[in-house]
Amino acid sequence: MGYISKMMLPPTPSAADLLRTYKLPALRRFAQNFLLDPRATSKFVACTGNIENKFVIEVGPGPGGITRQLFEHGAAQVAAIEKDIRLFPALQTLSNAVDSRLRLYLGDILDFDIESVIPDDITTQHGSWESDESSSTSPIHLVGNLPFNIAIPLLIRWLKQVSTRSGPFSFGYRIPITICMQEAVAGRIVSDALMGQRGRLSIIFQNWFDCHVKHVFSGRAFVPAVNVNVAVIQLIPLRRPLVEVNYDLLDKVTRAAFHLRNKKIGNTLASLFHEETRDEDTRELLHRAHLKSDTMCLTLTVEEFGHLAQIYGDIISRPRPIHEQLDRKMNTKELTFELEHETKVLEDLGYNVPESELSTFINQLDIDKSGTIEFEEYLSFMLTFIKKNVTTEDNLKDAFNLFDQNDDGFIEAKDLREIMTNLGEKITDEDIDEMIREADIDKDFKVNFYEFQRIMSFR
Repeated sequence: MGYISKMMLPPTPSAADLLRTYKLPALRRFAQNFLLDPRATSKFVACTGNIENKFVIEVGPGPGGITRQLFEHGAAQVAAIEKDIRLFPALQTLSNAVDSRLRLYLGDILDFDIESVIPDDITTQHGSWESDESSSTSPIHLVGNLPFNIAIPLLIRWLKQVSTRSGPFSFGYRIPITICMQEAVAGRIVSDALMGQRGRLSIIFQNWFDCHVKHVFSGRAFVPAVNVNVAVIQLIPLRRPLVEVNYDLLDKVTRAAFHLRNKKIGNTLASLFHEETRDEDTRELLHRAHLKSDTMCLTLTVEEFGHLAQIYGDIISRPRPIHEQLDRKMNTKELTFELEHETKVLEDLGYNVPESELSTFINQLDIDKSGTIEFEEYLSFMLTFIKKNVTTEDNLKDAFNLFDQNDDGFIEAKDLREIMTNLGEKITDEDIDEMIREADIDKDFKVNFYEFQRIMSFR
């Protein structure tokens, strides 16, 4: 790829003009919020660092507001991956203005192999991951103004690839990632120990990335406007992870630890182990990690969590009963154990769950006495108690976290609908649809905490 200096594009319609020309409103089903103001798009691109003469992969270019700025800041080539085919005429106008240095790809980024768009002259050079300057000299940059509902799933996909140096990270380059996402979720990623936002995302991302919030936009900067602030976050892969550990192990340990954030780690980590060996294995895990059972998870460093995951991996590798998450169906014995664990969680929140009610619930669910129970029915049990007992905002946040399985600040509306259908209350499908429709303010088909509060107010 030859050297290409910064350029001023020839006169072309702005992104906002193109939206009007082609009559392209943002669509709710794509969760589209465009960044159109040239000052805002220029600020976003400035957050990426030096992209002069670089190959940039842009996820979700929309009508091309950020894309235009990438070229004006010196990008040599841009590969734009867009799901909405309506936007291609607007993007093609920009492509014509830059002599086809903009290549357009139609596809859903969650299913797209982005390494396939990287030119051969880059992939054949193969960088040196261990080089001190690898990230700044990387010929590839990843950028995007992402729909909020795919930001964490996509970042976790890239995180897994960084941990195994696969996908676009298999060519030896520590590729910088610069994207937009909700400020609150970005805050979880960059949060340090002892900070209120510290959680699973903080640990797993900081183990493999240098994470920084580069800028925060008001939601009014987007079209249509959003009701939250939006952060520009940059993630640069580390030369070496803080702890050499398998991603799945670290993810499982941090999920357990932060299940209830302010509880003692001896209680939360016990859920990792099978009932028959739980006490013994938990004591061994904490002893080998040099941690006390009353340690709070918010106080632990990334390295300490990594060490816990390594030890946990060693413990479960022995010939022991199967250590697995619940399947979509579970037998009544497994359900009894899991509900006993979760009702203890509710009791920790101040809710009394009579043993007789627990037994009755299990017997009612296993109607055909087959010994298997749907997982959604288990979740409906949890929601039943939450609806009856949760009153304060702090406790409602704990309740929300029980269902926020990805720790990304969202519950899938379709999953919430399924759970509420199983509640057994006298409520019609139409009532449920209306409840979710009224609560889903930003119409992204996911429910955030604020929207969850609105749903709970319907009870």
